[in-house]
Amino acid sequence: MEQGTLREGTDCHVVARECIAVSDGLQLQWVISGGGLDLAGAVHAHVDRIARTVFCDGSGL
Repeated sequence: MEQGTLREGTDCHVVARECIAVSDGLQLQWVISGGGLDLAGAVHAHVDRIARTVFCDGSGL
């Protein structure tokens, strides 16, 4: 935020907690599916969505 990259008011701890929770959930789904879930693709898609909401310019990855 100090560098003007993140939107004002972004709570980085909350964003980090959400990313960890989604990652944990996706890993569990990957195990349950026997590796049938595109884990890397799902994590990438989530992080891209988060990036679009927290970056000032709205860009993703």
